[in-house]
Amino acid sequence: MQRDLSVPYERLGDIAEALNDYRAAERHYAKALEICERLAEKFPEDPQMQRDLSSLYNDLGDIAKALNDYTAAEGYYSKALEISKRLAKMFSGVPMLKDDLAVSLFNCGTCSADEKFSSEQKAMLRSAAAIWEELYEQTGYELYAERRESAQNRLNQCSE
Repeated sequence: MQRDLSVPYERLGDIAEALNDYRAAERHYAKALEICERLAEKFPEDPQMQRDLSSLYNDLGDIAKALNDYTAAEGYYSKALEISKRLAKMFSGVPMLKDDLAVSLFNCGTCSADEKFSSEQKAMLRSAAAIWEELYEQTGYELYAERRESAQNRLNQCSE
């Protein structure tokens, strides 16, 4: 399937990002995004296709943020958030999709060139923290507790 073609590009993007080669990461993620956008359009009801698309938008948002292009980062993160909200609503019992939503909320909530967060961004951070708290209580998975703490720390920095 064509989805298999996007995965190597995404992995290459992950490697380039880990090596701080953000331009190469951006190219690889963009190629994966082309494939995923076509598949998501062709199969709009397939949650995995939509989730892949959301993940790539978050990846590209991370790269744009690393390159100090906060306008582009915000655009990518907003697209990821829109998809994550829809999937979390459609499949409310799936912890992984709730986590995806919290990640998207966190990304949107922390996307600021000057580290000054709007009231809307603070609300997003609170929502992300609440979702991760709920997931931690349900699963006991430490990663959720760590992510909740990260969101709380960012909120605390806002109020200092």
